[in-house]
Amino acid sequence: MLKLKNYVDEKLYKNEYVKFDVMSLTQKEIEFLKDNYVLSENNESIYITRDDNIYYKTGYGKILTREQVDECLEVLDLPELYITLHKKST
Repeated sequence: MLKLKNYVDEKLYKNEYVKFDVMSLTQKEIEFLKDNYVLSENNESIYITRDDNIYYKTGYGKILTREQVDECLEVLDLPELYITLHKKST
Protein backbone atom coordinates (compact mmCIF):
# COMPACT_ATOMS: atom_id res chain seq x y z
CA MET A 1 0.00 0.00 0.00
CA LEU A 2 3.00 2.28 0.43
CA LYS A 3 3.49 2.27 -3.35
CA LEU A 4 -0.13 3.32 -3.84
CA LYS A 5 0.20 6.12 -1.26
CA ASN A 6 3.43 7.38 -2.83
CA TYR A 7 1.83 7.26 -6.28
CA VAL A 8 -1.20 9.29 -5.14
CA ASP A 9 0.91 11.82 -3.24
CA GLU A 10 3.23 12.30 -6.21
CA LYS A 11 0.31 12.73 -8.63
CA LEU A 12 -1.44 15.22 -6.31
CA TYR A 13 1.77 17.21 -6.07
CA LYS A 14 1.80 17.61 -9.87
CA ASN A 15 -1.94 17.66 -10.63
CA GLU A 16 -5.16 18.91 -9.08
CA TYR A 17 -6.62 15.43 -8.78
CA VAL A 18 -5.96 11.74 -9.31
CA LYS A 19 -8.52 9.58 -11.06
CA PHE A 20 -8.74 5.80 -10.75
CA ASP A 21 -10.92 3.44 -12.70
CA VAL A 22 -12.82 1.45 -10.07
CA MET A 23 -12.28 -1.78 -11.97
CA SER A 24 -8.50 -1.31 -11.84
CA LEU A 25 -8.37 -1.37 -8.03
CA THR A 26 -8.77 -4.22 -5.58
CA GLN A 27 -11.23 -3.91 -2.71
CA LYS A 28 -8.29 -3.64 -0.31
CA GLU A 29 -6.82 -0.74 -2.31
CA ILE A 30 -10.18 1.05 -2.36
CA GLU A 31 -10.51 0.66 1.41
CA PHE A 32 -6.97 1.97 1.85
CA LEU A 33 -7.78 5.05 -0.25
CA LYS A 34 -10.99 5.66 1.69
CA ASP A 35 -9.09 5.44 4.97
CA ASN A 36 -6.33 7.83 3.90
CA TYR A 37 -7.92 10.33 1.52
CA VAL A 38 -11.15 12.19 0.94
CA LEU A 39 -12.71 10.58 -2.10
CA SER A 40 -15.33 11.51 -4.59
CA GLU A 41 -16.59 8.47 -6.38
CA ASN A 42 -19.23 7.16 -8.72
CA ASN A 43 -19.80 3.70 -10.19
CA GLU A 44 -16.90 4.00 -12.62
CA SER A 45 -14.27 6.30 -11.13
CA ILE A 46 -12.69 7.43 -7.90
CA TYR A 47 -11.27 10.94 -7.64
CA ILE A 48 -8.84 12.16 -5.01
CA THR A 49 -8.43 15.93 -4.95
CA ARG A 50 -5.88 18.26 -3.48
CA ASP A 51 -6.81 20.13 -0.33
CA ASP A 52 -6.16 23.57 -1.82
CA ASN A 53 -9.78 23.98 -3.00
CA ILE A 54 -8.92 24.17 -6.68
CA TYR A 55 -11.49 21.44 -7.16
CA TYR A 56 -14.59 20.80 -5.09
CA LYS A 57 -15.99 17.39 -4.32
CA THR A 58 -19.73 16.86 -4.45
CA GLY A 59 -21.93 14.18 -3.02
CA TYR A 60 -22.86 13.01 -6.50
CA GLY A 61 -19.43 11.80 -7.58
CA LYS A 62 -18.71 14.89 -9.65
CA ILE A 63 -15.79 17.25 -9.47
CA LEU A 64 -16.60 20.91 -9.96
CA THR A 65 -13.96 23.47 -10.85
CA ARG A 66 -13.77 26.77 -9.01
CA GLU A 67 -15.36 28.46 -12.03
CA GLN A 68 -18.33 26.07 -11.98
CA VAL A 69 -18.85 26.69 -8.27
CA ASP A 70 -18.64 30.45 -8.83
CA GLU A 71 -21.30 30.19 -11.55
CA CYS A 72 -23.59 28.36 -9.12
CA LEU A 73 -23.03 31.00 -6.45
CA GLU A 74 -23.81 33.85 -8.85
CA VAL A 75 -27.35 32.51 -9.23
CA LEU A 76 -27.96 32.52 -5.48
CA ASP A 77 -29.26 35.52 -3.61
CA LEU A 78 -26.47 35.46 -1.03
CA PRO A 79 -27.77 38.21 1.28
CA GLU A 80 -31.11 36.40 1.53
CA LEU A 81 -29.29 33.11 2.13
CA TYR A 82 -27.22 34.65 4.93
CA ILE A 83 -30.32 36.13 6.57
CA THR A 84 -32.14 32.78 6.40
CA LEU A 85 -29.16 30.88 7.80
CA HIS A 86 -28.73 33.41 10.60
CA LYS A 87 -32.39 33.16 11.57
CA LYS A 88 -32.22 29.35 11.62
CA SER A 89 -29.04 29.33 13.69
CA THR A 90 -30.42 31.53 16.45
